[in-house]
Amino acid sequence: MKHGEAREGSSWEAATWEGARRARLRRALELTVGERLESLEHLAEVSNALYEAGKKPVVERRSEEPREGDRKAEE
Repeated sequence: MKHGEAREGSSWEAATWEGARRARLRRALELTVGERLESLEHLAEVSNALYEAGKKPVVERRSEEPREGDRKAEE
């Protein structure tokens, strides 16, 4: 079962912080070792991408082409 899919018999028990925490723990316990390693690998990739994006100035991250509705395009 993938993250966010409804489970049979799911109820409102995960509607509180504590219930959500318990639901996350139950889902984590259902993962195989391979799935856990795959998740860890994916999280490392996301972490590295966010780190690299944070090192670039905001100006470099913006597209050089004006988008529809931008002031430069209207002038």
